Order: sequence, then structure tokens, then C-alpha cells
Amino acid sequence: MTIDVLVPVTRDWCAERFMENIDAPVYAICNDDCIDAWSAAGATIITGPEQTWSQRCNRMFRETNAEWSLFVGEDVKFTKGWQDALEPYLSNGSKVIGTNDKFHSRPDNPWGVHNVVNREYINVYGGTWDRIPGVVFHEGYFHYQSEVELIFTSYWRCLYSWAEECIIEHVDFVRDGFITYDDTRLLGQQHRKDDELTFLRRKNQWEKAVKRGKWE
Repeated sequence: MTIDVLVPVTRDWCAERFMENIDAPVYAICNDDCIDAWSAAGATIITGPEQTWSQRCNRMFRETNAEWSLFVGEDVKFTKGWQDALEPYLSNGSKVIGTNDKFHSRPDNPWGVHNVVNREYINVYGGTWDRIPGVVFHEGYFHYQSEVELIFTSYWRCLYSWAEECIIEHVDFVRDGFITYDDTRLLGQQHRKDDELTFLRRKNQWEKAVKRGKWE
């Protein structure tokens, strides 16, 4: 089974570190000042005008064709053996598989932050409450909550699994001493409240549709 790693990029200096422990094709949609670094590190560059996480992820999905797509930010660390740990879940009937971020994920809330998504599933059902074929993430989100909506829809269809043994961890670049100021994370935080309100509004609409038997 083939898997592509898809990463929207706004930081150039972490390209080599990101590529550690990855034995899979990596596609990056980059800001202009990041293209050289990520290309040199071995990523295939996708270009386009998209700016938000959701827009960029959808663009990369359209531009690639692997059976499975792993969506991550560049602020992650791949633990050795992550692909072997993921392998059993690719053939158990799941269509969206959450990985273990360790910080955000926990056994009583097994919703992985970084998700592996089946292409056929997205091309038929879509990953949003709008059920648009070929669309992974609702583009009304800047970043936060886009993955949650993807998980909600697949979980409701009983097509979601959590691969606890597949560890792909977020890295806090400021906390861990790599940089002193992270404008990318701050930009996401600025949009977080709006994303949360958008999610609640859309979730309410979806729940009403379910009760009316208008969603499947």
C-alpha cells in the first residue's frame, strides 16, 4: 500500500530535521522562501496560491495519487518504526487513521492529531460534513478544527481507528529551544477562536441533519 506524506510549509530551517525517519514520498506546498530548503531536503514541491492549512492540504491531495495520504505540519518528529506500526491499520477496514501525538492524544480520547486518510474514501464521501467528493478539509477553517471534522465524519461512519503505536509527535520549537519566536504558531492561535466557532456552527447543522435522516 502506498502512502504520501503531505506537509504545508511556512518554515524553511526545519526541512532536514523533518525528513528524519521518513521512508515515503514527501510533498510540500511552501511559501516562496521555503522552496529551496525543502527541495534540497528531498521533498517534491507543489506550488499554488493557497494560504491556509485546509486549502493547502486539499491542493496537495488533488496533486498526488497515493492510496493513503498522511497530513502533518512541519513541526513534527517521526519516531522510528512509525510506518511498521501503522501497517496493520491500513488493512483493517479503516479509512481515516489517527496517529499518536503523545502530547495531544491519550487512550481515553484517541483522536490523533496527524491523520492518515484513504483516497478512495475521500473521493467518494469527502472528509467534511458537506460530503463533497475529493475534499479532505473544510476550507472555512484556517487550521484548528479541520482535522476534528474529518475525524467526526469517519468516526460516525465507523471507519476511524487510532494507531496508538504509530508515534508522530508535535515539536514545540520555542519550548525546545530551536527558536525564540514562532510566528507560524501565533498566526494559528490568532484564528483559533474563529475556527472553534465555525466548528460549533457546522456541528450543530450536521446534528440536525442526522436527526432528520439527511446525512450518511
